[in-house]
Amino acid sequence: RRTIIGNLCRDLNELDVRPPVDFVTIEGPVSGGKELTVKTSPNYADHPLVVGSRYQPEDIKMCCGINLGKYTSGVLLMRVNGGYHKLKLICDSNQLRTYQLRGEFGKASDTHTPLSRIVDKATFRHITVAKLERLLGSIQSAYQVQAFKYAGVPLNSQAAFEMAATATVRPAEKSPTLVYNIRCVELNLPYFTLEVSCIHETENYLLQLVHEIGLRLHSCAICNGIRLTRYGLFNTDLALLRKHWTLEYILRNLQDIRPLVSQKLLEPQSPHLVDVNDINQTGCGQPSF
Repeated sequence: RRTIIGNLCRDLNELDVRPPVDFVTIEGPVSGGKELTVKTSPNYADHPLVVGSRYQPEDIKMCCGINLGKYTSGVLLMRVNGGYHKLKLICDSNQLRTYQLRGEFGKASDTHTPLSRIVDKATFRHITVAKLERLLGSIQSAYQVQAFKYAGVPLNSQAAFEMAATATVRPAEKSPTLVYNIRCVELNLPYFTLEVSCIHETENYLLQLVHEIGLRLHSCAICNGIRLTRYGLFNTDLALLRKHWTLEYILRNLQDIRPLVSQKLLEPQSPHLVDVNDINQTGCGQPSF
């Protein structure tokens, strides 16, 4: 945050800024009947060398939508000065978030990361893609039942059947962590990569998830990295790298994401999680079939 604000102030101050305001004085006798003269002189009280640069870090207000956490990188939504209500609507609308979890079988640590002390080691050669996919499928099925519960419809009702046949079910209000999709992207023992789509998750939950997967496969596992690849309609293609944290790229990025923060998309009209591709093609938030 401090780096981006510093870069914005630097780039803005390199542009043409307003010159110092002149110091105006009115001179001449008041009672003599003579004309008064108006003179201007440099106003050193408004000079940048005295008061500092025109744009200061205090002039720019910036905050992020969610905190990624100590071990997480990836897409981070931020607002600059305006956009408070839009950012709040995005955070409160139960947007689906997709993570890539890079883990390693055969090790266990205090914090489930390689940055802490290794407390246990186990074998991992018996783990196969089929066993891992079977476990991930059971985890996803268990959370699908919870999704209907927090959507406010009974699981054996007609409404639940229609919602399941239409699209992914969105919870009606605040709910615990719900996993909508989890799959193995790569398995190269002892390393593996998972793709997890969920809502209302925390960094500790994702670390614990990797640890539990290792235990249920009769081994142990640590998480080497967490990367947020998608936040609702925002993905890594729209994200700015550190070298692009400048005024030019930030202004261009604001123009690119403007269609994604329209009022129609910020306030969902249905309890379903819409498909991003359908929105980009049709410009509306209809559920995908």
